[in-house]
Amino acid sequence: MATLGAFNGTLMGLYIDGTLLGCSTSFDLNINAAEIDTTCKDSAGDKAILPGLRDWSVSADGVMTLDGATSAEYLHGLITARTEINIKMSTDTSGDGYWHGEGYITNLTITAPMEDKVTFSCSFVGNGALSLSDKT
Repeated sequence: MATLGAFNGTLMGLYIDGTLLGCSTSFDLNINAAEIDTTCKDSAGDKAILPGLRDWSVSADGVMTLDGATSAEYLHGLITARTEINIKMSTDTSGDGYWHGEGYITNLTITAPMEDKVTFSCSFVGNGALSLSDKT
């Protein structure tokens, strides 16, 4: 990111096929690396590993809308059609870096409590590498 130090999370958006995920309130990017246990009797009681497969996922929460390019209806359609999408996490500020990759939506939950707003949560799983680009 061009900004040094901390910055406000409100600036960071989650984009699905180039469109900002509507009315989102937060998202989490998870990047993982599996470990291959290579511990043997020669390890003297210490665990030894090799790096294994990498994976990444994104989960997001928001206030549900019934219209717009990234509404709950749209997200449901992506699950139903098994559509691969482009996922981008960015401040959308010129010069800032951003994370991006291809993936699939794997979960959509809609919560409708009495006398409160309807919310959604959804999950995406990466299909292939997650990249960090140095400029928007």
